[in-house]
Amino acid sequence: MISLSTSSKSVIRNLAFGALVLVALPGAVRAQAGKAAKPMITIDGSADPGRIPAWIGWCELFNMVLIMADKEPDAGQEFWTRRLGLSPAQTNRLIAYARSLQDDEKKIDLQAKKLSEGSKGKSAGAIKAQLHELQADKQSRVLGMRDLLKGQIGTETVLRLQSFIQFNIAPKIKVGVLVPDGK
Repeated sequence: MISLSTSSKSVIRNLAFGALVLVALPGAVRAQAGKAAKPMITIDGSADPGRIPAWIGWCELFNMVLIMADKEPDAGQEFWTRRLGLSPAQTNRLIAYARSLQDDEKKIDLQAKKLSEGSKGKSAGAIKAQLHELQADKQSRVLGMRDLLKGQIGTETVLRLQSFIQFNIAPKIKVGVLVPDGK
């Protein structure tokens, strides 16, 4: 069996992108515009796993699935079958959806990188809007993949995966979130 610690690189990669889009680049854009940076709060999944955004939990589950499928396919198959009661066919669907999402994420990450590198001459507002669109697209794709998966493997199985996220993945996540305007 593989422990969750094997997904630490994956957690760092995905949270780094989220931090890049939600914190670093908009912060740099605001600094260029002469405005003060917005305050941030940290959500600590170990203290309150229910506050970790659903898209982040599912993103990390999909990444964990790929790590297990690539590094320890037999152990991964056994893990999903024994621990969560997925059939081999359901596990294969889960892996296929995780691969599809990984491809989507690579495209979005590349777009964000190109945007950040080619930001000279663009207005701060335009860059910020494009970055927020990319982040919203990423979140939508993760949750959309979860919903497609539900149609393929069933609501009961997705609920078991959601429970696994809540009790095994979310407690290991810390995420920074900008404080919404007016608070």
